[in-house]
Amino acid sequence: MAGLWMFGETPEPSEGHSVVRELSLEACVEILGLRDDQFVAPLETPPKFNEPTGAWAEAKDHYTVVTLDEAEASEHGWLAGYYLLDITLPEARRRLKLPA
Repeated sequence: MAGLWMFGETPEPSEGHSVVRELSLEACVEILGLRDDQFVAPLETPPKFNEPTGAWAEAKDHYTVVTLDEAEASEHGWLAGYYLLDITLPEARRRLKLPA
């Protein structure tokens, strides 16, 4: 399964956060617009959001991230790990028809 997260701009961005929703890779692609070129880090190396360069160079307070587990990734030929969505968490919630 894939997990939808909101990460903060902190040294350990995933600490204190929980998965907003678990869903299939197909749902992430169809509903949230996930693409394989949005891969930013493998599962064993959670991304840091306060780095001055690279994928996190644009300053934001929060990032909407999908984690893709090994089983789901290998079944579909994707890499297991973290993917940065181009949409905000409120937009993801709206698309998934979740409460704000």
